[in-house]
Amino acid sequence: MIFMKTNNTDSECEDLNNLVVTDDTEYLLSIPGMRESIIEGNNTPLDECFEELDW
Repeated sequence: MIFMKTNNTDSECEDLNNLVVTDDTEYLLSIPGMRESIIEGNNTPLDECFEELDW
C-alpha cells in the first residue's frame, strides 16, 4: 500500500481506494482459475492452512 500526503478529503481518498481495489480484483479475476482458487482458499479451514517452512 502506498501512502501519500495530499489535500484530498476522506471521501476522495475512499473513492480512490475503491478504484484501486476494483482494479486489483478485476486483474486477479482475469487470471484463469483464480476465482476458483480464491473460493477454495476461503472455504479451507484455518487449521489446514498452516504448513511448516524450512527457513
